[in-house]
Amino acid sequence: KELEQHINSLSEKFRIKSVIRQIAYNDIVKCLLLPKGVPLELFGAKFIFWVKQHFILIKIANVEIGCCIKSKKPICVYEAYYNVIGEAHVTISHGGRDKTIYELNTHYRCIPRFAVEMFLKQCVPCQIRKPLKQHVIGKPIISLGVMTRLQIDLIDMRTRPDILKPDIIYNWILNCIDHFSKFSWSYPLKNKSAAEVALKLRELFFVFGPPRLLHSDNGREFVASVIHELKELFPDMMFVRENGIVDEENLPTPICDSNDDIIDDENDCADVIDEDIIQLVQQLSDEVVASSLVDLSLSHSPTVTPQKTRHDLQKKINLNDCVGLQIHTVDRTNTDAKLLPCLIIEKLEKDGKITFKLACEYGKLEIPYSIEHVVDLKMVCPEALKHIVIDDLNDITFIEAC
Repeated sequence: KELEQHINSLSEKFRIKSVIRQIAYNDIVKCLLLPKGVPLELFGAKFIFWVKQHFILIKIANVEIGCCIKSKKPICVYEAYYNVIGEAHVTISHGGRDKTIYELNTHYRCIPRFAVEMFLKQCVPCQIRKPLKQHVIGKPIISLGVMTRLQIDLIDMRTRPDILKPDIIYNWILNCIDHFSKFSWSYPLKNKSAAEVALKLRELFFVFGPPRLLHSDNGREFVASVIHELKELFPDMMFVRENGIVDEENLPTPICDSNDDIIDDENDCADVIDEDIIQLVQQLSDEVVASSLVDLSLSHSPTVTPQKTRHDLQKKINLNDCVGLQIHTVDRTNTDAKLLPCLIIEKLEKDGKITFKLACEYGKLEIPYSIEHVVDLKMVCPEALKHIVIDDLNDITFIEAC
């Protein structure tokens, strides 16, 4: 359907010869089979000249096949595009547009590039595995002291685990880095669990003290579990702040040396200083972002087409549409899909912000997601997702769905 619409959008001059349909292929074969000297009343002079210039008959298994006169490759008709392109694309293991075109050109001719591009847009494995391009200007992280900002990350070592004993196998590495001093700590983990991460962070905090800001980008649900475990160990946390990309956890400082109790006094002088530091860091970050925006605008030409905003995407997405959720690298391997296909089962609006309740083929996701977290997959909705019964699904977490 999409291919037919594209062909109809072309001018009449290029519409006829953009693809070769079965009827046109039969006329080409008839024109080439007629002997010389016989009047060709069924075809016009222009059509005969075009056929003689571009095509030739080759006998394959006692059958006359119309082929390209230059490459001697068979002609692929319009009605066989889907099967032929699909076979070539699977043969190269979903290798992309250029590899698919190269594979097709080794066997056939007369397959236009736009037909291959439209097929790839509707290929489910390719769409859920392609990387997400996010052309945004990141906000710089500025630290003004040791243990002011601490970032944690998990390194997947399941392909090469460290086996000490049959019952002691380390599959993950917890990496912690201080943004100010660039000093890093590493801890082995048996599995990816929030409780084990919190225990290792507790060891770090007891040696060097808790940081003012704790960063992690290992997925929303995993970060929330780590925060919950840290609250069990440190009940007097100040507050949690989320910005959609980095989850930050403020831990109270300082630590009282006399009784090892964590002080959380709002009138304490140290807290006032920390608030001033946070305001200064925020001001410096805004200035750096503003200067980078000015440099970016000067480096480009003044005629720039506006990009699609999230508001436009929010209008296009409706109930029962297929969208994708990005799967973090910690929750998948290099060969797994980068997106989790889901259906929108409910659209919620609160305080002017719209969120979506989603369901995948394994169950209904517990957490609602905003427009920033979804990718439009209406053209590549999997067949298994189209036939699911929403009422029969149970509530699951995003990590369980992955």
